[in-house]
Amino acid sequence: MENSLSHSSHLTQLKGVGPKVQEKLSKLGLNVVQDVLFHLPYRYEDRTHIISIAALRHGQSALIEGTIESANIAFTRKGKSRRMLIVQLADASGSVTLRFFYFNRQQQGALVVGTKLRCFGDVRYGVSSLEIVHPEYSTITSQTTAPIEKSLTPVYHTVDGVSQILLRRLSEQCLELLSLNTVLPDYLTSNLFEQEKYYSLSNALIYVHRPPADAHVGQLVE
Repeated sequence: MENSLSHSSHLTQLKGVGPKVQEKLSKLGLNVVQDVLFHLPYRYEDRTHIISIAALRHGQSALIEGTIESANIAFTRKGKSRRMLIVQLADASGSVTLRFFYFNRQQQGALVVGTKLRCFGDVRYGVSSLEIVHPEYSTITSQTTAPIEKSLTPVYHTVDGVSQILLRRLSEQCLELLSLNTVLPDYLTSNLFEQEKYYSLSNALIYVHRPPADAHVGQLVE
């Protein structure tokens, strides 16, 4: 990333932001780097550790890994019939249902028996067992296994057409600028920081956007 970028640099100078994306971001008031840095998360997800399927409980959000045991098309029984993709995912401890109401041919072709997945989503009671509806997922191979997150995952306010993934990628680029150089002025003097043991503005923003797993979430979202 170019070190010449500053807090007032237009977002079209960042990777992945063209005119159409910028138009959508503008609806959130995001036009320059500083806007992204002060677009703070309103909640967080814990994706820092994998939970065994047998340990899943209704109402929790969880990161799991497993192998697809079955994948079938089913149809709803109530009201207007609609297709669903029902995937059974299992690890050494048990299995859980993944339910997709919206899916395309490419997804159906990827979610086949024997495929290993890492999934994150909200666990709920299904018809006969626990299930996760529309989990975020990625396939696991010896070449593509992603590392486990070291910090809590931020969730931002958004609008149609702007995904959480896009906002996280943008915040990652802007946070990288903070770590490379001073793109924001500190509005408090260095002496005050030393006396009161405050974070610098840059470090505070990095902490809020990417807090450690043991951070006090309640204080972060206040």
